[in-house]
Amino acid sequence: MKTVIGAIIVIATLTSCMGERKRNEQIIQQMTVQNDSLQYVVSNKDSIINDALLTISDIAVSLNEIKRKEGLVVSQAEVGKVPKEQIKADLNDIAAILKEKNEQLKRLEKATGQLSKANVEIEGLQKLVAEMTRQVKEKDATIASMLKNIDNLKEEIAKLNTEIVSAEQENQNLTQNLEQTTNDLNTAYYIAGEEKFLLESGILIKKGAIGRTLAVNPDLDKSKLTKIDIRNVDRIEIKGKKVEIIGSFPTSSYSLEEGEGKKEINALLIQDKEAFWKNDKILVISYK
Repeated sequence: MKTVIGAIIVIATLTSCMGERKRNEQIIQQMTVQNDSLQYVVSNKDSIINDALLTISDIAVSLNEIKRKEGLVVSQAEVGKVPKEQIKADLNDIAAILKEKNEQLKRLEKATGQLSKANVEIEGLQKLVAEMTRQVKEKDATIASMLKNIDNLKEEIAKLNTEIVSAEQENQNLTQNLEQTTNDLNTAYYIAGEEKFLLESGILIKKGAIGRTLAVNPDLDKSKLTKIDIRNVDRIEIKGKKVEIIGSFPTSSYSLEEGEGKKEINALLIQDKEAFWKNDKILVISYK
């Protein structure tokens, strides 16, 4: 009996040892394969990195092409002459390209992961892969949104175009109003004539207790005067004697050009336009 039990123990021990040995052999084999794989990565790192850079370059070119195609799709939708089915087909083509680029990026991430495990410095390459991944995902989301809203794409663009046209019209109106206001602010009226004529035509009136002060008629009809843009006028011809400037015009802002012998005034010279027209936009020049 003891002999049988002893035999069983021996067999069990041998079996256990054989199982442990087999497991150790499997572990060693796995480590060997892993080590061989890392050695392969290290020995071929330049090839792997070059392949990765070429792939990134290809993805960058594809992204530019996708942006171009996306612009064409939007332009077609704006025109409104391209069938919805065609727009959808174009968007699906873009989506297919993006799917392919996603697969390329997954392979890139795997390759950079292998390089990292082999302690190969690839920080710059990892950043490039991460940036490409971000751009592809962003564009993927854009195309997916456009496909989801394909039925409303034309309507949304048409609405946007209407809003743009409306905004442009408002801007045009504002510009015209601003231009008109600027023109109004720079508009003035003047007349130069003999005192008798100016009084008889109702342009001037006499004021004061004894009627010696000349003043512009408050009910003056401006059509009797010459309309000017004050930005373009700095000289007004007179040709008269005993000239009097009627209105609130600072003497420091103008001068009178004298004729021969200083008996006649040839012209009014405006030297400071802003100061000259600040208080009054109706200028009456009276002479005798």
